Order: sequence, then C-alpha cells, then structure tokens
Amino acid sequence: MATGVTRRLGRLRRNGYYCIAALDHGLSLGETQGIATLSQLSSRSVALHAAGFPAVVLNAGVLRHTSLPPELSVVAQLVGMPMHSVNALDRVPLAMPAMAVSAGADAVSIQLKADAMYGTGIIERLTLLSHEAHALGLPVLLMLTGDKWESARQFMGAVRSLSEIGVDLIKAAPGSYLDELPKGALVGLSVPLLYPGGELSVDYRERVVRAATAGYAGVCIGRNLFQSTVPFRDQIAMLDSIFGRKHALTVRS
Repeated sequence: MATGVTRRLGRLRRNGYYCIAALDHGLSLGETQGIATLSQLSSRSVALHAAGFPAVVLNAGVLRHTSLPPELSVVAQLVGMPMHSVNALDRVPLAMPAMAVSAGADAVSIQLKADAMYGTGIIERLTLLSHEAHALGLPVLLMLTGDKWESARQFMGAVRSLSEIGVDLIKAAPGSYLDELPKGALVGLSVPLLYPGGELSVDYRERVVRAATAGYAGVCIGRNLFQSTVPFRDQIAMLDSIFGRKHALTVRS
C-alpha cells in the first residue's frame, strides 16, 4: 500500500520522470532576474504549471504570500543561506516541516553545500528534519550545491553516502565529470538523482542528455528555465524527449 510519502512523490513526476522548477533562489542570491518579486514568483509558477511542470520549489516563508494554482505541487525549502553569505555553514533552518504542511506543500527540500556536508552537526540536523518530514508524510528533496569534485569517484561516493540519511531525492551536479559517468551509473542508487539547472547555459540540452544516459531520474531546474528566452512549453517538450518513459526504459535495460 502506498504511503503518504510515495503518493506525494508521484505528484512531482511527469511522464515517468521527476520534473521540478526551482524558484527558491531569492534568499541567497538576492533580486534574481525573473523571480525578483513575489508577483514574479506567482506569475512564473502559474506559467510553469500551464506549460506542464508538475512542481516548483519555493522558500517556505513565501508560500502564504503567493498565488499558486491548486493543482501545482509545491516543495517547500526548509534550509537556505542568508543573502550574500560567503560561509557555507551559514545555511540555516528557515522553517520546520509542520509549517510546510500547514502552507499546503507536498514535499520539503533541504539545501546542503557540498564542502560543508561533514561539518559538525550538519548531517545530524538534516537527518532529524528528514525524519520529522516523513512522520508527516512529506517526501524530502536534498539539494546539494557545488560541483567542484576531485573526481567522478568522489562524486559517486558523496551521493551514495547522502542517500543513506533518509532523504527521497537528491539534486546534485557532477560538474566537469558528467562525461565520465558510465551509462546507467546512477540507476542502482537507493535514492533517485535529479540533474540541476544552475546558471543559464546554451549547452544545457546536451548536458541533460548526458545526465539522462548516466541514469539521472529527472531534473530540478532553476535559472535555465526562467532566465531563458525559450518558452516553457518548448523546454518541457525537450525534457519529455529526453526523459520520457521510452528513454528511461532504454537506460535501465
């Protein structure tokens, strides 16, 4: 029988792959182009939903100030970094899972800087937040930021370790080692990996194709969506062509 966590995870998928738009940049980046105001957050969310995106990530504290389509799934960001901070350990809890539930979220997310993951108390705090979210039936998305790995092996070791702290999805980038990940290398992990968007890039489609081949289970895209001149519907069509069920079955065979 499906649990609340698995049922809500299903709301973050489209055509068999995870498809999430990340709009939570304002806290750490300031007036980010395209999502600098509450009005823009609302209008972007409406447009993304109309184009076929099933879910967005928003900071938990802005949910009560935005007008969102009722059918759009929301991942509430619980941990972020105060604006312009240079210290990776400054990422702090912004809200608790119970607040996300009361605000109508379908899932929660937690940010973690890659070079801070072994800081004192960091993993313990994230694990406790995950357990609390699961007790409320909420899936947990771990958003691992930073891609300056020493090798593909180090990246794989990090995501394997983080898959054991009790989260349900991990957004993580292998950086320059994407091409070194063998076909299907990520399929055997206990937690599905999502490929991030990062800064606006002209070669994003090519990188997503390589990510899908390596076994990524979908995307969690930010600036490559809302700062691009490509219409949302064309972007979702591109993702469908890459991550659709037929391609996913091919990778996993």
